[in-house]
Amino acid sequence: MSQSGHLPGHIRATFVAAVAAFVDWKGGDPEPNVELSYEPYHIPISRACGLVWNCSDTIPGNVFDQLRECGLHPRLRTYAGCARAVRTAIKKRQVLTTG
Repeated sequence: MSQSGHLPGHIRATFVAAVAAFVDWKGGDPEPNVELSYEPYHIPISRACGLVWNCSDTIPGNVFDQLRECGLHPRLRTYAGCARAVRTAIKKRQVLTTG
């Protein structure tokens, strides 16, 4: 469901929840899941990144700051830019924990 441009609030909210889960994620633990807003199931945070992969909406400043505080440096201050930075960090963590 990767769309470009503006996305509905519930999709953006799912990604914001994924950022919070990423920030709280302890090394060695499995990848966290978040609730897909308005849906009765959970998805991995990497999938939440995919939902906003091309979203050009500006991400809230506090979410952008959370990512910077945990060592990520998104190239753009958009949902897409932050999703790409988080997805890269997830892949690095998975490589470190699997070998």
